[in-house]
Amino acid sequence: LQTRFGLNRAEGPYGETIMFGLFFTAIFPVVWQLRQLSGGWRRLANIGSAACICGAMSTVSSGPYVAMVIMLGCRALIWAQWMVKPLLLVFGLACVGIEIISNRPFYSVVGEFVALDAETAWYRTQLINVAIKHVGEYWMSGYGLSDPGWGPEIAGLKNTDIVNHYVYVA
Repeated sequence: LQTRFGLNRAEGPYGETIMFGLFFTAIFPVVWQLRQLSGGWRRLANIGSAACICGAMSTVSSGPYVAMVIMLGCRALIWAQWMVKPLLLVFGLACVGIEIISNRPFYSVVGEFVALDAETAWYRTQLINVAIKHVGEYWMSGYGLSDPGWGPEIAGLKNTDIVNHYVYVA
């Protein structure tokens, strides 16, 4: 059983807290849309939406938390579509500003801000740094289904962490 901040972290059938939380984040928009139907669907959708939020929050993991905030923000933009382009511009300028002010990549600052654990933030930032360093090796055809071998460079690990599946996909 994994714990964080003295709380048990929900894993569900996946055996991985992040996947469990992201499942609830992914189905939330579908459940929320059921509110459009008549009859008892609206009430059921409200209960289901609350369950999705609770499911994502029960993981005590920053990945599902950030995904839920982004998804709720995107849902809010449905009612304010005129704000999409200005927000994208502000986001781009903020990334550039963060890099200039902090004198380091914006993703390291964002990682420290959204991570619940400083060690996790460092690890994710290091993974991105190593992925950028080795982009010449995989940008055209990827690594296939093999381990890229970055584990020792990232944190002295024997293998590259499977949690970072996007590395394998790349």
